[in-house]
Amino acid sequence: MKQISFLSLLLLLFVFASCDQGKKKDTSSTSNEVTEQTTQNTSDFKKGTANLPSIPKEMMQKLWDQCEFVDYIFYELPFSMSQTEQPSIRANLNYVGTGSIPGVPSTCKAIGREFFQINGEIVMEAEVYFSQECRFYIFFEDGKPKYSNKMSPDGEKFYNQMITQALEMRKNGIQ
Repeated sequence: MKQISFLSLLLLLFVFASCDQGKKKDTSSTSNEVTEQTTQNTSDFKKGTANLPSIPKEMMQKLWDQCEFVDYIFYELPFSMSQTEQPSIRANLNYVGTGSIPGVPSTCKAIGREFFQINGEIVMEAEVYFSQECRFYIFFEDGKPKYSNKMSPDGEKFYNQMITQALEMRKNGIQ
């Protein structure tokens, strides 16, 4: 029942985000800037940065205890998303699995960037990779790749459902 309520809330967030797009300021330039910077940082990582460790448990605990805002910018999906409710933020943090990845395969492409804020300050950013072969996060600190984590099974379900809904929205002409 708890999962159904969360999924219903998530669906409402997606619908609200897509309906609210006309009222929001134009974020395309911000998204393009993030994409350009990310492409450079990620390609540097792909070129041979040593394996990155998992995000420290202390940082995850800090985010769990103090994070008050999570923002997503998707590069090719027809919406962005923000979370401000602690249960949603904590569910989001559960999408980060344990264990690092050995490196970003050249065939992998990030679908978006996630920003974690505490007291209005971005304390952590993560590139989200989600495709058939690529399901992980690369966390950035000071604009540089610092940590990598696999995606949890709950994270895989979340992104799969979200992408399916986004494609359905696009198919139905909702933007």
